[in-house]
Amino acid sequence: MNRILASARTEFIIALRNRWITIAVAMMVLFSLVLSAAGSAPTGALGADKLSVTVASLTSLAVYLVPLVALLMSFDAIAGEIERGTLSLVLTYPVSRGALILGKFIAHLAILAIAVTAGYGVAAIAAMATDTNAMQGMPALLRLFWTSILLGATFLGIGYGISAFARRPGAAAGLVIGLWLVLIVL
Repeated sequence: MNRILASARTEFIIALRNRWITIAVAMMVLFSLVLSAAGSAPTGALGADKLSVTVASLTSLAVYLVPLVALLMSFDAIAGEIERGTLSLVLTYPVSRGALILGKFIAHLAILAIAVTAGYGVAAIAAMATDTNAMQGMPALLRLFWTSILLGATFLGIGYGISAFARRPGAAAGLVIGLWLVLIVL
């Protein structure tokens, strides 16, 4: 367990240094605010609280952006390490391949959870600031949060598989973007 957590910590620090956390959080917050402002405008006579309407708007963010961020974080998890020559170096230590991948997965999932929490949290705060009944939509927001994390975890796994299959970061990037276009956009 210590090796998995050490691998996760190292991957998290690398992501922090490469600004992945900053980029993912900024994208989620920006798009969440735009969608909550645009999507919650027609709440007048609906009788629904503003947070529930915001959650309905945020589902498109969960469907499009969360898988894209997950794939972009994971496409060079293996291929990039092979190309840089660091995978063979890391595997000389007493860490198994499974522990290394699981550590990467935990770190990337934590980054995704931070970004989703920040984005949805800002949208929820904005909805609660303008509607006193907004707390009624909290269960829907929590369900959206967990399903977004599960969707992101699924696409992280797919990204790792593509990264192992492609063995080159450029090829892996092309494959994940193509996969995202086919599975999500089309």
